[in-house]
Amino acid sequence: MKKRLITAVTAALLLMGCGSEPADTKPGPDTEPISGDLYSRYTSAVENRPAADSSTAAISTKYTYLFSDGTNGIYQMDGILEQDEERIHITQHLNANGMASEIDGYYDGSRLYNTFNGIHYYEDMTPKDVRDSMLMPLEPFVFPQDYVQGLAESKDAEGNTLYSLAIAEDRLADVFKDRYDFNDMDQLDECKVTSGVITDTFSEEGYFLKETSRFEVTFVYSGQEIKTIYDGSVNYVGYNETEVVITDAQREEFSQYVVYTDIDTSQIDTEPVADDTPEATASATFRKRLVNRLGYEEESPGVFVQSYNQNEAYTIDFNNHTFKYSNRTINYVYNWDGDIGTMGKCTLNFETSASASDCTEETLDMIRKVKGFLQMELYYCGLSLEELQAEN
Repeated sequence: MKKRLITAVTAALLLMGCGSEPADTKPGPDTEPISGDLYSRYTSAVENRPAADSSTAAISTKYTYLFSDGTNGIYQMDGILEQDEERIHITQHLNANGMASEIDGYYDGSRLYNTFNGIHYYEDMTPKDVRDSMLMPLEPFVFPQDYVQGLAESKDAEGNTLYSLAIAEDRLADVFKDRYDFNDMDQLDECKVTSGVITDTFSEEGYFLKETSRFEVTFVYSGQEIKTIYDGSVNYVGYNETEVVITDAQREEFSQYVVYTDIDTSQIDTEPVADDTPEATASATFRKRLVNRLGYEEESPGVFVQSYNQNEAYTIDFNNHTFKYSNRTINYVYNWDGDIGTMGKCTLNFETSASASDCTEETLDMIRKVKGFLQMELYYCGLSLEELQAEN
């Protein structure tokens, strides 16, 4: 059902008026012809990554359609998939030049209970079906050596290993169609995939942390050649820590849902409750969605607060580029501009891994978790910490 909806939205996007915001056309990372040792390390990283009992995946997909008159149309989707050994929780936000849709679902007892733009329904599924419904790959894949034109290996500041693959020209169409494109672009006239780069990131412990993908495609629509840039990403956090909670009250609500084949489509709300369209910058989009998606309140200009109980609260201060987690009288502060976390006299520089001599390991672990709290708030808003930091 969801894929039919998205295909229809994309078709409408091609017919409707389009915005003029310039597209990001940055090239992919440099790669080099692959060697046996390098390809073996890449293969080993994918195939030997540790298994986990639970995890949280944040996804983002963006199609940018570049029209010949200099305008463009943008289709974006972001979402979260939280999974433990028994249950799954998914959220998705879809936006096509202002046409917005929202999905919130819980998988429990072999059934997915979904809310889509105000409509409540259920579908019988397997956990794999639910993961596939996110409409983008959630796990890395070992591409055969003849699929790879170039391969690069690198390390980031945190010691993670990155493998960047440039897909071979004669394999581009198959890889994009079979693994990434959920809009069936291969059905469009004169469709050609012209480039594709995929980067997978693994932690020092071997866990799969992230995949980014970019493909460039051209096709002809109504006699006009249209260039499309596809950008996708999946980020993993919370390995062996994620827990999905479904209350008895929620299960009572689920008992009132109808099977998806009985949905009354006339009742689908086509007007978003709040404006969810991206703003010109990541910080402006974050401010908007903190309020609209997550229920934050703007305490003072540029300062947003979310209280969870009498003791705990998050404070996001855009004036000082800080995220604060407060628990009673204890405050942990993360500055995303400097990539530095503090609690009292304890300071941790994430870029260099340097910390003050009087920091305890327990405090350092909590500072790391607080940075992760901010990353999750960004993921819930369809953004990443890297996007926020890139503005500074």
